[in-house]
Amino acid sequence: MPGINRFLGFYLLIGLLQGVVFYYSAELHRVGATLFFVTNTLILVGGTALQLLGEKLRQWRSVLPTLAFTLLMGGMTLWVCYGAESLGDKQWLFMSWCVSLVLLSYICACFLFAWPAAKGQRWRYDDLFQQAWNSVFIVLYALILVAVFLLLLKLWGRLFVMLGIEFFEHHFWGRLFLCFSLPLVFALGMHLGSRNEKVIGQMRDMLFGACRLLLPLIALLSVVFCLTLPFTGLQRIWATGYSTPILLVLAGAQLFLLNGVFQAGGQVRPYPTWLTRFIELSLLCLPILAGLAFYSSWLRVEQYALSPQRFIALMLALVCGLYGLAAVWAVALRSPVWLANLRLTNPPLALLFCAL
Repeated sequence: MPGINRFLGFYLLIGLLQGVVFYYSAELHRVGATLFFVTNTLILVGGTALQLLGEKLRQWRSVLPTLAFTLLMGGMTLWVCYGAESLGDKQWLFMSWCVSLVLLSYICACFLFAWPAAKGQRWRYDDLFQQAWNSVFIVLYALILVAVFLLLLKLWGRLFVMLGIEFFEHHFWGRLFLCFSLPLVFALGMHLGSRNEKVIGQMRDMLFGACRLLLPLIALLSVVFCLTLPFTGLQRIWATGYSTPILLVLAGAQLFLLNGVFQAGGQVRPYPTWLTRFIELSLLCLPILAGLAFYSSWLRVEQYALSPQRFIALMLALVCGLYGLAAVWAVALRSPVWLANLRLTNPPLALLFCAL
């Protein structure tokens, strides 16, 4: 029990530090936008990463890489802020970096948290799989707790407003109270989520059940779309001007559902034989969809020159194409375990995505 209380105090300490930074954010921004963005990056990335570590906070082999990653993200944010001074569209740059920061933190956190405790060991795919999904649902659990807390505050305030007492309504929604209470409640939710494996497991199983239900549907969509292309031609795709994001969404959704069904790679066959063969056939469409998205973006580059948005689209199409080729390769190998080769290709492709 003392160990649990000690860990809870550490979580709440992180929440308190985040609250202090949030409360003085306006002052930090007045000093300089660079200081504001770097400080918030460090406290958000580092704080959330340390909270997700849970019991591994006892292991320096997990804590030190996490702190190093936090400093790396802070340094990259500093570099982005200095680079933004010479650009006109700063808002787009910061928004795109925030999205990149979330993706980088999520993917790299999976590798950091699955870091072997003993020397000489390597990452296990089972650990990467578990950490990847647990991190999502632990953060979701904490966000749900924060949302419920805000609803209760609203209810509390409105109830007393009906009695003519506006004290609670005024103070509960003040900057001081929200800046400190919300990070503390989020920290409490992170602590509860990391210690309630049963709840997190149930949420994960519900998602995997949905993936297993929806994968045949999106497989049918991919196959029908690709079979329709010879009859309609490709000119209609190039003429839309928005074909790349649609194709990438279709390919990305199929890859997401596929990994949700594949899970840790321990299943022999998740579907009947005929349906398994059909899904394997649909995986052949992934390189086609990624190739169409890449070529569609490249046509725009030839017409209107390269822009940051088109560069991102080309890189996403490239990554989708590599994932698609890896899935086709897994089908071609015909392993006793369904698509077993994804256990080998998914981790390096995830790191490649981070690098790009």
